[in-house]
Amino acid sequence: MIKVNKQSLPKELAEGGEGFIYELKGVIVKIYKDHVNKEEKRKKIEILMKKQLPLAVVKPLDTVVDEKGNFIGYSMEKVEGEEFKKLSNKKYIKLHNITVKDLLEKLIQIKDTLQLLHAQNIVIGDFNDSNLIMQKDGEIRFIDCDSWKIEQHSCDVCMETFKDPLLTHNHFTKETDYYAFAIMIFKTLTRLHPFGGVTKPEMDILERMEKRQSVIDHPSVIIPKTVQKWSFLPPTFIQKLKTIYEQNQRFLLNKELEEINNTLTYCDNHKDYYYNKYNECPICKKDAQVIEKPVKIASVSAIPYVCLVSGQHVAIVLNEHSFLNNQKEIVHVKSNQKVPFTLHQKIFFSNDGTITYLITDEHVKVKKGSEEYVFPKQYKSDVNVRDKKVYYISTNQTLTELHVGEKGNTTVSMGKVSVHSYLNAYSTKTYCVVNEYENMIIINAEGYNISRKKRKPLEDICIHYDDIAQQWLLIIHYQNGTFETIMVKKGDVLYETTSVHYLNGAQNVAFSNGIIFKANEDGIKGFDPIKNQYKTFELPMVTEESVLLRQGKKFIIINEQTMYQVG
Repeated sequence: MIKVNKQSLPKELAEGGEGFIYELKGVIVKIYKDHVNKEEKRKKIEILMKKQLPLAVVKPLDTVVDEKGNFIGYSMEKVEGEEFKKLSNKKYIKLHNITVKDLLEKLIQIKDTLQLLHAQNIVIGDFNDSNLIMQKDGEIRFIDCDSWKIEQHSCDVCMETFKDPLLTHNHFTKETDYYAFAIMIFKTLTRLHPFGGVTKPEMDILERMEKRQSVIDHPSVIIPKTVQKWSFLPPTFIQKLKTIYEQNQRFLLNKELEEINNTLTYCDNHKDYYYNKYNECPICKKDAQVIEKPVKIASVSAIPYVCLVSGQHVAIVLNEHSFLNNQKEIVHVKSNQKVPFTLHQKIFFSNDGTITYLITDEHVKVKKGSEEYVFPKQYKSDVNVRDKKVYYISTNQTLTELHVGEKGNTTVSMGKVSVHSYLNAYSTKTYCVVNEYENMIIINAEGYNISRKKRKPLEDICIHYDDIAQQWLLIIHYQNGTFETIMVKKGDVLYETTSVHYLNGAQNVAFSNGIIFKANEDGIKGFDPIKNQYKTFELPMVTEESVLLRQGKKFIIINEQTMYQVG
């Protein structure tokens, strides 16, 4: 038993629906919120502590009580790594050289642990890719076991996009876990939720789950180009997934995963594996046949462009300043400064390449010549690098500007933020922070606050700045696949809608002079939300996967292995 004084706890690392997470004397402690039934939790924790759980489970180590001896939480080992849902991100997959075979092996790890838990009559219930952690050694760890259904103690929470539509009254079973795992399999292998994409008329993910309309064999569903086409999998396996998604069948895909993993062939062209019963790679053969061009409203062609980065030495372009080469080095484009790539940290440069910034989950590390400085930050919080200034959230939840100067470093506190927050900052006067709370979000645009009710659980929030019109674009991505677009200037909301959809997510959008620019297969499509008008700029190097940046009157186009300046 661990006794703590709640008033003397350190700053929380994170906040969830049921409690706060702290690090205390080398272990992680979860302290429940007041609304949680602590007696029910105590009983469940004590049962879990007595059980011989699989090694993959981050199980409770001890109960935690307050100074009066009242149960308030539990401790567990500290696990470092990434949420499993990262494997649905194409850039992450490419950067870490993760293949289909690697993904299958991780899914098999998860399946094996699930079977061990079911053998003990434990049902996960809230089974999703955010409750799994990939350690640096590749092992998958199961977290949040205090929400599981165990003996007479129920599971009361579940991520909606993994929730079995057959579930009633929170009666979780092994079959509801099988359904969630089937969702996870498809999402991991293809980078698309099986009820994702865009339909006409438009339905969100949850509606389509209820109506049993997946992406399989539904050609009317528009699929993002970042998606890994599932033709590399056996057709029989895809049909089994379809029976789970659309025909109310519930079974564990057990031997099927093992068989696929043992029958893979490597393709030298697209640099990944496919089911070896095909006579040639189905990805390479089908990829050139499925593109259908949308109808253009207007177009502008013959725009001049210059290639900034290309060549066989480029493994992946990371941003407008750097790329990863084939020797696993991060290369600064202008200076050719090179830094070895390291897992689980992001590397940025100053504009001239003389300063290197290494961003980890817990620190901002600054390297300038032989000097190195470390600044602690809020765990897994956003960081913006702007040449010789860095904007980050300190451990006491304060938005902070770090200026790396010739004569030393200075920091400026810019204001408090929530435990869950999203930021985009350019100076102490030009910044936007979105603070997420349990039932609402508060947008702080340069000191002016705008509140909005949180419609659904959030997937992500992207914040873009228009330096010409001096306004902000916020794109709120909900877990059910819907989006909310808000344009704000100081305290005024200029435009707000839920009708704009971002097929490839909202990170690769550019925003300038009131125009929202999105990449598509014809080039760049500019949308004026005030006038409700579109215009397409024909550019041969642009695909739906391209990342767009607006610099003055020019675009920077970032593709996987090339970068262009346009205009």
